[in-house]
Amino acid sequence: MRKGKILKTHRLFFTLMFLLILTTPGFSRSEELPRTTIVVTMGTGQIVSGADATNAREKAISDALISALETILAGMLPTESLSTNFKALNAILYQHKDGLIQEYKILAEDKSGKYYRVMLEATVLVTRFMQLLIESGIGGTQASMPGILFLVAEENLEDVAIQYWWGKGMKEAVTASEKAISESLQKKGFSVIDHVAMDAARPPGEEGLFYNATLDLPAVMEMAARYKADVVITGSAQVVRAANTMGGGLKSFTGKLSIKAYRAGTGTEIASAEKTAVLADKDDITGSKAVLSKVALMTAQDIGPMILSGWIKPDRKETDVTVNVYGTNELSHFVAFREALSKTQGVKGIQLKEMESGRTTLLVRYQGDANELANTLLLNSFENFGLNINLLAESTIKVEMVPAPQ
Repeated sequence: MRKGKILKTHRLFFTLMFLLILTTPGFSRSEELPRTTIVVTMGTGQIVSGADATNAREKAISDALISALETILAGMLPTESLSTNFKALNAILYQHKDGLIQEYKILAEDKSGKYYRVMLEATVLVTRFMQLLIESGIGGTQASMPGILFLVAEENLEDVAIQYWWGKGMKEAVTASEKAISESLQKKGFSVIDHVAMDAARPPGEEGLFYNATLDLPAVMEMAARYKADVVITGSAQVVRAANTMGGGLKSFTGKLSIKAYRAGTGTEIASAEKTAVLADKDDITGSKAVLSKVALMTAQDIGPMILSGWIKPDRKETDVTVNVYGTNELSHFVAFREALSKTQGVKGIQLKEMESGRTTLLVRYQGDANELANTLLLNSFENFGLNINLLAESTIKVEMVPAPQ
């Protein structure tokens, strides 16, 4: 599988780096593991004397690891925040470097004249990095964090009907999935709106807002205004009893959670996640609650950094980006790429502009600019091919689909 794509960024010594692939741990205890991103980057160390190559190599490794963290940081915060907090961010990078790098592997190294250069693959603990920003006040204190309202409908094995608190006649309660994900986000510094307390404090006779389990965007925005939310998380949770059983009465339960986060007022989608979890239990009710809590915790690990990044960054204007795709003779590759493009956050529409042998031109309506779209596309990986991406002009991207190395 080809996971490497080229990403250019400014560095003091070296400017070439590749952002490989965003990965999320998929083991049974993944809710306790931080989300990671693998970055391939280069670093340089100066050789002061002829016998100083070992020290220069260590400096090159350190330089490359800092470069990896800088790459992730640039994707988390807008330029204004980076420049305003430059001194504090430098302190975080150098003081917490070892704690933010899960592991690294040297891919190549070279001694050239007075310099020692290395290329390495670093696994960065993204969630821990984001938490450090929150704790330092750069990501935002809890008082300045967005107020999050949960509108997540739940199908469990305890209740016959779908549970959702915003329906007429529905019980004003917090479901297992909402409770787990909200508590997890609160531990990370987020502010969660207590809709139960707000409704209880309303004057007697005040008419509420009632909707069905599935909400469209206008309804979501109306609920956001009523509960004074900054961000709304909407979606659905479901648990089913699987066919697998074991001796002693153990049964298998599968929990699924699919959610999206929207910025209130504008309706901009700033985060999304889909997770599945499985566990065994003897009892339907306790098993149902446990698997929903588990999948919610897994989801919180992913969606927390996305929400913070989307909240910190201002809403971006929609622009038309021309994407010239080469290598489209391999139809299956092009179909896979276009599907990934359509699911890319911020993409509002795709039009076929031109088609010829080996090349297809697409007009993409994107919430952001061409450079941001190019960087986002770098996070995609495909089984049988890779992407070489270049920014040709302010609103034009060249994407070359190349076969994966054998």
